[in-house]
Amino acid sequence: MKELRFVINKKCNFDCYFCHQEFFTTQADFDLSLDDYLFIYNSLRQAKQVNQLVTLTGGEPTLKRDLITLLAKLHKQGALLTLVSNGSNKEKIIKSLPYIDELHISLHGYNKTDFFRVTGVRNWFQKVIETLLEISKYVGESQLFLNIVILEINSTKEKLLQLLSLLKMMKAPVQIQFLIEFIPKNCKDLLSYPAEALINNLKDLGGEIITASSSKTTVKIGPHRAHILSKCKGNIMSAYFINNHGYAFLDKTGVCQASCRLN
Repeated sequence: MKELRFVINKKCNFDCYFCHQEFFTTQADFDLSLDDYLFIYNSLRQAKQVNQLVTLTGGEPTLKRDLITLLAKLHKQGALLTLVSNGSNKEKIIKSLPYIDELHISLHGYNKTDFFRVTGVRNWFQKVIETLLEISKYVGESQLFLNIVILEINSTKEKLLQLLSLLKMMKAPVQIQFLIEFIPKNCKDLLSYPAEALINNLKDLGGEIITASSSKTTVKIGPHRAHILSKCKGNIMSAYFINNHGYAFLDKTGVCQASCRLN
């Protein structure tokens, strides 16, 4: 069965140049009630279309006013929740921790200059690092993930040493996911980077390959694990609000697998 991915809003306070915005062209927010989300989850569970794994993303999901209530309600229904965030709202992220199984924070640059080049926002790097350091006090093992798009400005040995310095300050082991994203052609100064070269750099810095397959290589480096993903994760069903009349459920290729009407 598939995992369920809720795109709960389109607003974001960052402007990452490679972000696909989940295929949306405006930042007008959705108009779903909490009961709508529970209805989607329970209906698909009863129809055996999805498993218990639910990811909440956006946009930036912490900008949703009633995020914590939504997490609590889904958690009560038995959902195993993953929250994907840019780390800009420390207070709301800390409040989410009792309800989520995984927290994924995006970190595509390891200093304020590189962070700005990727995200397009100034004066946020230190705030995100403060969020990571604070939540590392509360998370359990394998609960905290860093999502990093593989780029030349974050995957060379020099840059990885900066990442390792940041990781030394964490109070808990971190799972690092190095992801491949489409890089727009007009961003010539922000180049992608070969995944194999990244793996070799991690090994040269003391990393040890634990597992390797055609889709993912896992490298243990200190108490942390780096997962280099060579393809997009499959078996995901996304729920998108279409209009006031219903929903469509799309698989990872964008093909409609199911739909329901509200009236």
